[in-house]
Amino acid sequence: MVINVNTTSISFYPFIDFTGIASCVIEVWHKPTKVKVSETKNVLKLYSKVTIDLPDMTTIDTEADDLDTVLIRVYNGTSLIWEYLATWSDGVTNINQPQKEWETTNPSQPNWARV
Repeated sequence: MVINVNTTSISFYPFIDFTGIASCVIEVWHKPTKVKVSETKNVLKLYSKVTIDLPDMTTIDTEADDLDTVLIRVYNGTSLIWEYLATWSDGVTNINQPQKEWETTNPSQPNWARV
């Protein structure tokens, strides 16, 4: 997962059941400097996919360099229920956009070398 200052939420398929969890504390740590942002956020569960909004990432953005490691932790009360290492990007666009759907393809033959 790659995030940046424009990333507002994360979605994932958890290995534990989030049923009954309406809100949780989400922490985002910038590993090299140990800067942390944390906030209580609502949990959206759609079938087995969970989506949680991220806290404001401006504090981490001032510290982080491109390709730094960021640790994301999700707590239900005092219990750690999900943890993930992500990569920070200095990009200015939200990189978690859906992939582009190509309308047409232009097939071509490979350039085979004769032996």
